Amino acid sequence: MTKQFHGNTLSHEALEQLFLEARSYNGWLDKDVSEDQIRRIYDLLKMGPTSANQQSARFVWCRSDEAKEKLASHAMEANKKKIKTAPWCVIIGYDIDFHEELPWLFPHTDAKSWFEGDVEGRITQAKRNSALQGAYLMLAARALGLDCGPMSGVDLDKVTEAFFADQPQYRAALQCGNADAVCEGAKGGNRLHLTEHSRSTAQRRPVRSRCSRASGCFRLHTKCSGAATPNGWCR
Repeated sequence: MTKQFHGNTLSHEALEQLFLEARSYNGWLDKDVSEDQIRRIYDLLKMGPTSANQQSARFVWCRSDEAKEKLASHAMEANKKKIKTAPWCVIIGYDIDFHEELPWLFPHTDAKSWFEGDVEGRITQAKRNSALQGAYLMLAARALGLDCGPMSGVDLDKVTEAFFADQPQYRAALQCGNADAVCEGAKGGNRLHLTEHSRSTAQRRPVRSRCSRASGCFRLHTKCSGAATPNGWCR
């Protein structure tokens, strides 16, 4: 039976950390954010609800200087430094063919058939649900003691071309920075900007995500070909 939380209220301190005192930051502390922390964020955000469990968001996590430079080249001038200096930056994209995954993400009915042949309808759904998942990402980061800076001052068409060229069904929708950081002119905190290039296909069912690495990037997938390492990740 699903665990119920009816009547349970988070502490005031927890609400302050998630909402009341949380802020969007513009500068970072000189502290690293580990890959384990990023995976914990992902493991939380993928459990957030989306309509028909569509899970349409696709994440590109940037950590290397090369990846951040690549991303910053498509940002407005005021955002370039924020991207380059953040420990991590994440591009939140969406998959217009998300319905192909519904037979296992929403298996109790033929939800895939609802979206076949309706590309415009899928785009609308994918944008809506990936935006939800972007919000879950930020709340997950805050819950784990990090801060975020949502950012839309980038050329999304160029970001899509630069980071999703090999998967034309993906589109960039938003960027977010996460890290241990302090805000210029605001109170201190942890900051999360995502940066070592990685793709994540969010999955709400308790199935382990897997990872393949290439050219300084890592991608999280629901499925992965290749030999699995003992911890369940593909290399």
